Amino acid sequence: MTPATAPAASAAPAAASAASAAADPGAAPDTAGFDSPGLRRLGAMAGLDSARTALRTRLRQLTTLRQAGTAVEGLANVAIQGTPGSGRRALAGVYGRCLAELGLLPTGAVHRLPLSQVPVRWSEQPVFHLAAALREAEGGLLVAELDPLFVQRPAAERGHVLDALARLAPKPHGAVLVVSGSSPHLLDVLTERPELAEAFAEYVELDPYGAEQLALLLDRQLRNSGFRLGDEAAAAAIAMFTARPPARGAYEVHRLAEQLAATARTRTLTPDDLPGPAAQPAQTHPTVQPAEPLVHS
Repeated sequence: MTPATAPAASAAPAAASAASAAADPGAAPDTAGFDSPGLRRLGAMAGLDSARTALRTRLRQLTTLRQAGTAVEGLANVAIQGTPGSGRRALAGVYGRCLAELGLLPTGAVHRLPLSQVPVRWSEQPVFHLAAALREAEGGLLVAELDPLFVQRPAAERGHVLDALARLAPKPHGAVLVVSGSSPHLLDVLTERPELAEAFAEYVELDPYGAEQLALLLDRQLRNSGFRLGDEAAAAAIAMFTARPPARGAYEVHRLAEQLAATARTRTLTPDDLPGPAAQPAQTHPTVQPAEPLVHS
């Protein structure tokens, strides 16, 4: 599913478009200076093509509305759905950074709230807890996560938490609200609760990483520690991820990069460094021999 076919984003995007047109019906949007380190980071994220495009479009619309003097309260709220390890948290973090750099939020700081942690000793208690979380997140993002433990809660408890979320989400609270969850749970919630779906101006679904994208993530993580995949190792990584896709996506790739950075024999990895039948036994504390001269300043 793409953002265009999602159940959320009913009235809010239409309001954004209408306000933008009303500001100057015949003029192209003023997007001069629509650039920032966060936007460049968003564009450089591996995979997530449709989600990156949707959020960049949303940010451009918000910037145009702000320049026209139109209030954007609530129009930055987004729903993000993806499998575990698909990059939901990373995407929310970059989105918050972009909002702050574009002057749409004071800080863009991300506050996570797994909905499994919202207490439900009586039906109205989640309202108090969520309102306090929104106050704490003022100036930044509150990421409400439909985490696996929340999905396992009794239906009545889940209902009270979602009722509270639907009640508070449309109200001004000085924070951008992001609801995040895996498929199909988040989609089911938004479909069954249109009053909640209408509070989110954008719905994005993250496609699973392909083998080449996972290999790219692995190489990027290794480079953060001064290592890299050689050409043969990159091809071997693609073959490995094709044969055995990691169940937790980017999370497992990051852990693999940490392991390889601790055991690689040279700074440029070869297929033998990767896990698998062809790999050599890993040393506990190997001595790294640089594959190219080290430059000391």
